[in-house]
Amino acid sequence: MGNCFYKYRQLAARENSTEIHPFTLSIIQKGEMWFSSPVNFNDPFDGMINYPDEMTMTDLEKFCKRMSGLGLDTQGVLNGYNKSPRQLSTVYSVIKQKLMQDSKLKIYCLSRNPLDILMWAHYAASHTGICIGFKTYQLDERAFGIKVHENCVSSKLLEPDVSNILIPIPVTYTSKVPGKYDFGRGPSEALQEAFLNKAIEWQYEQECRIVTTDDTLLENPVRIDVNEIEELIFGLRASPLLVEQVKDIVSKSPYKQPGPKLYQCQRIPGTYALEKVLLSL
Repeated sequence: MGNCFYKYRQLAARENSTEIHPFTLSIIQKGEMWFSSPVNFNDPFDGMINYPDEMTMTDLEKFCKRMSGLGLDTQGVLNGYNKSPRQLSTVYSVIKQKLMQDSKLKIYCLSRNPLDILMWAHYAASHTGICIGFKTYQLDERAFGIKVHENCVSSKLLEPDVSNILIPIPVTYTSKVPGKYDFGRGPSEALQEAFLNKAIEWQYEQECRIVTTDDTLLENPVRIDVNEIEELIFGLRASPLLVEQVKDIVSKSPYKQPGPKLYQCQRIPGTYALEKVLLSL
């Protein structure tokens, strides 16, 4: 395993393209980390919330009070519940969809494993892509983070006394859906918890996530110094032309030389496994 937090990305803008994908280029050239809405995540169970089977009107009033800033017709929800208290699933689905469609929740997904063959297949364009390794900073015996520019995120998302370190939290892989929704907490907190738990079938991803909301992101993308990129690992099918383009980018300012370590994946003979081989500039 590597010592970085890794981001799998496609390298080519399109299949057989001679240009680097613009989102990948924005990371390598500008240090831009774009946080995404989970609306289009590929796992329909991602973000599942286990709502209670029953609620009181007081519970619903608390819930709606917290939702009032999202433009939801909270009075309409209360009136609808009065008419048909059994339609809880409709109330919940409307509220969750409102949160997600309005892109209130933002997530940045990373992995601790740069050599997983399924990750390369699913998230790096069938091994033609790249895996970007961000340097880690150890804050204590368990917490590791990524250094970002100051004033990109609210202090609410940062560790006390650490003004520019974001901490990706390991996803928990489980066969159990997270516990019942607590009406005393905000919907965004419930969604954050839900998006830090995934079905056990996904455990090969070794995923870590930074889960936040619009009000804590002062900028999107969040910016890092490109010299916080520790490694660039090319897929075993990566285009040699695009590899050379990346080499050229990291050989120049603002990169401090010798720049990030560059690797190419290759098969380990006789196994279904990968290893990374160091490249020269």
